[in-house]
Amino acid sequence: MPSRTDIANYALGLIAEETITSLEEDNESARKCSLHLNQTIREVSAMAPWKCVAKRQSLAQLGSDPSFGWGYQYALPSDYIKVISFNDVELDYVLRYMFTVEGIKLLTNEPTAKLLYVHDITSVDSEDAYGVLDPLMVKSIYTMLAAKLAWHLQQNRTQQMQLMQTFETELRRAKSQNARGAFMPRESLGSSSDWVYSRYTGTGA
Repeated sequence: MPSRTDIANYALGLIAEETITSLEEDNESARKCSLHLNQTIREVSAMAPWKCVAKRQSLAQLGSDPSFGWGYQYALPSDYIKVISFNDVELDYVLRYMFTVEGIKLLTNEPTAKLLYVHDITSVDSEDAYGVLDPLMVKSIYTMLAAKLAWHLQQNRTQQMQLMQTFETELRRAKSQNARGAFMPRESLGSSSDWVYSRYTGTGA
């Protein structure tokens, strides 16, 4: 299970920098890793519906309704990053009529809101939180971090660009692996898609 320091060291290794024993060390490598690591994790987390950092929550309806356009509004979780599914419908099959996210609120015409979402693991102050990360997601994270460090520690723009190209390749691999298997029990893709379409357009059987 990688820790935050492990992830930082993987990134430092890609640019041939000395490893660190702690992100709190008094040296430039530790300071730059500490500055950029959490933001890099959040950026990669927002790029795919990662199952390894998925959470489920029934959202709390806010006291006031939207002034127009939608019937209800709900408070998003404080650790929210990205929607995976809404009311048991995967995002790929959710039509624009179902909901919208505005700031820290989710607006919808649904009287209930069950959200499966990518959460921000950096909001948990524990090294154990990082043990849930998929190995390919970890590789995407430290490759992007290495690209940032290539500039901030070495001012090496060529290496930075090469690492970003590697990151894009690793991210595609990770997303492909992540997409295998269902996020939740459901009917076939066709019936799920047809149900959503007929419900929100008034067509179909």
